[in-house]
Amino acid sequence: MHSSERFSRGHARRLQRFLSLPGNPEGTMTYPELAGFLFAVCCAPELIMPSEWLPLVFNDGEPMYATEDEANVIVESMMALYSHINDGVAAGTPDLPTGCEPRAEPVANLADAAPLRQWASGFAEGYHYLLELWDPFVKEGSELDKELGALTMMLMFFSSRDFAETLVKESVRPDSSVETFAGSILPALPEAMRAYARVGRALQGAQAEGEIFTDADPQAIRIDRDAPCPCGSGRKFKHCCGSPATLR
Repeated sequence: MHSSERFSRGHARRLQRFLSLPGNPEGTMTYPELAGFLFAVCCAPELIMPSEWLPLVFNDGEPMYATEDEANVIVESMMALYSHINDGVAAGTPDLPTGCEPRAEPVANLADAAPLRQWASGFAEGYHYLLELWDPFVKEGSELDKELGALTMMLMFFSSRDFAETLVKESVRPDSSVETFAGSILPALPEAMRAYARVGRALQGAQAEGEIFTDADPQAIRIDRDAPCPCGSGRKFKHCCGSPATLR
């Protein structure tokens, strides 16, 4: 299941080029979208085999491979990316792969061509695709449900301008604007990625051991609701991203 090659800039360039070819099926993921989608896949409470997610990269269509050799190279590159993301999630150190780096000006990451916007869009697609896998473990309205809501909100914030504006409108912060939200969420993304990965891997590990998970377990994956909000606002989590008004 793992690629024998370490993910490199060469892999990233090949995927960036191939996935952007106009002859591919409509709805084919861009390279950053694929990276975000695979982050959601690797954090899922259950193991998702490549045979399940590979067809989704091309929207269940036939990719435009010129030769069998090209097909092997592109699949190998996708598997190298998957292994890189999966290894980072397993180690608790997930990152944005090369080619997905955010733009320096936070709000610029909401532009359609911004790699982070595409990464967040891919994550959102993966999250919704796998949502039913999370449902058995997270009781609606529970503390963990609220905490996961806050994490996914941050991870999806840059997925579209409309989504970002909706979150701002629902915020309890009186000085809210897309610009201020973008400025506070961008530096918080690495911790949001780590926290989301910890939750998914804790659930996956519990299942592998045949344990019964409740949303009270384990404390290590929880966000302290009296702690500062991960979005960087300076407010307590329960009064900011974890508030009912923000998560409704």
